Amino acid sequence: MVAPSSSGVIFSGFNLSSLLTGGFHHSHAAPSGGPAAPSGGHKKSPVTKRVWLRIASNLLAASVLLSSLVTMLVLLAEGMFDRRVVQFNYQNDAGYWRPFQQSCRLNAQGFVPHSCSDDERAVLNTVDAWSALGIELALALQVPSTDVYFVTTCLVGCLDETQSAELHLLVGRNAFPACKPVEEQSVLGMVMVEAAVVDDVFPDGAFLATIFADIAARESVTYINSDGTTNVVLDSPTRVLVGLDGTTEMSPDGLNSIIFSYPLGARYFVQSRCISQIVDISLLLEDQAGYSVGETSGRAIVSGWVCGHNVSNATELVMLQSAAAMASFGGIAADLYITIKGLRGLLRHKPVLTYDILSGLERRKMLLLLIVLSGVPSLLYVDVARIYYGTDNGGRIWVLSILSLGIFIAFTAYLGIVLLQLVPSPRHLLHHRLLPFSTSVLIYASIPSIVLTVYGSHEFLSNSFYDVSGVLLMHIGGNECACGAYDTTGVETATAYLLGSIAWAVGGCAVASVLYAILSSYLRSQIWYLRTEWAKDNAFMRACGLPHWCSGLPLDEADAIRIGSRLFCKPSMQARMGFGTLLPSAPKARAVLVQVPTTGAEEPTYMLVSIYALLPALLPPSLRLISPRLFGDIKKNTLSQAGTRRLRRGTRYEQSDGTCVG
Repeated sequence: MVAPSSSGVIFSGFNLSSLLTGGFHHSHAAPSGGPAAPSGGHKKSPVTKRVWLRIASNLLAASVLLSSLVTMLVLLAEGMFDRRVVQFNYQNDAGYWRPFQQSCRLNAQGFVPHSCSDDERAVLNTVDAWSALGIELALALQVPSTDVYFVTTCLVGCLDETQSAELHLLVGRNAFPACKPVEEQSVLGMVMVEAAVVDDVFPDGAFLATIFADIAARESVTYINSDGTTNVVLDSPTRVLVGLDGTTEMSPDGLNSIIFSYPLGARYFVQSRCISQIVDISLLLEDQAGYSVGETSGRAIVSGWVCGHNVSNATELVMLQSAAAMASFGGIAADLYITIKGLRGLLRHKPVLTYDILSGLERRKMLLLLIVLSGVPSLLYVDVARIYYGTDNGGRIWVLSILSLGIFIAFTAYLGIVLLQLVPSPRHLLHHRLLPFSTSVLIYASIPSIVLTVYGSHEFLSNSFYDVSGVLLMHIGGNECACGAYDTTGVETATAYLLGSIAWAVGGCAVASVLYAILSSYLRSQIWYLRTEWAKDNAFMRACGLPHWCSGLPLDEADAIRIGSRLFCKPSMQARMGFGTLLPSAPKARAVLVQVPTTGAEEPTYMLVSIYALLPALLPPSLRLISPRLFGDIKKNTLSQAGTRRLRRGTRYEQSDGTCVG
């Protein structure tokens, strides 16, 4: 296998396979002249298991990168960039409806004087606004001149001044209805009061009252959400704008809760808006103990909205993400080719070249940057997904969004470590030692850790989306709360809320990746750091250069092939460093009648090209528009300058598993 030569140590590309346990694997082969391996009852060797793990890891890495594009397509179909959906809360949902007062009476002229409490009259800022609300409610319910109805007031939110508020009114004929009923209860009316920005009519803002009047209830209609799901709502409910001075006007559209968010800056801002509705929940009562039903219509109803959003310049964002995702996937195409070729060879029990794609990204900073850029829109996805908490498909959108966020953050952390490696270190003082870390542990632990950390925040983030400064407030229990008329400066992004917990999760995984690498190194060679001084005497490693401070690459001298006093770089390490190996394709053999004995094969010259150029180099010469540039030649295990700058245009090449280089 090894023969002395005046030019150095020579390795045969084929026979070397039995040495390359870190890069090649030779499956179930008996040594030459030795006994044949048993035909059955084999257990997989540790080397075989490592090879299978590498192949599985590479396929998983490809799936992770591809998921960025797939997630975008799925979310696009779900309306990630333009969505409309009905939203509501049942009266008995925890954390929403709660009792406020039971004192108001309603007659044909409005609220009975002095029947409402001071706290109720203060909610809408002025007595005039509260009185106008009573008048509009009496008109909508067509209260007979001889009757007096009972009005219960309920609240949602505004437990403190950081929460938005809603005021709900329930009207009963003979008694006060319950805000949280324990059984079916009859009502004559239901009102939801919020605020709206209508500068052209009410410069100081106005309160928006959406009224269900059972006596004049219109027919129920099916509303088709943008994701294809459906809800039943009442057609054209009564919507009234109430000014602070007591003037009123019909609202043409019921539009309010216009909120801006800027997770990707001003160019790709998110605008959310709602249109108030009365939702018919008659077919959705299976799990509800208590609810309100119109006394005459028999419809089970609750107030709600059609809420939605749109993303500015969404088409541009989709195109940019698609381009970055396809470019990053194209950047690992050659690695996948080698992986699949290795898988095929492994199944046939042949020597194969395998290596870890993820650790190799340390050397391919532009590709790593593209992967990160393809995940940047996940910041927007999470911001949008929180809007749809509690809706049909809202959970699916949330899971896909936080998975995309986890991938983005994990690779961003990796990129940060790689950029740290560019900061010069005092190598002489450190004795050419590097801190090891496991790239696989960092990436594959960070993604699920981030997902699990963020998953339970959906409801909190949904509520925080509406915790934005209001231009018209409700006064409730000493608190002043926004209620639908919001400032246009924008809401705090979801990522800003999550950043602290995500940092802890990623930091923990980074520490775990270092501890895992240190333990692995110590168990193997009783050394906890990477010893890289050997690379000074290796021409290939000198040409590539070494990182500073830390590395996820197997750069320790124990990972090299030692022959005598020299250390050689394995083919798997060459691939990790970002290079592919080529050989000129052998001409097709012709049938001959006489076999001429040969005296020995000439040592082949291996050509190194950038891993990005590997697949173009394998194209037929007629399809190769530009000949890839050569990094160098390897002959007799020695790296030398290539005889030509580029591959010969008329020559066909094939990918080789390569040989060691010193």
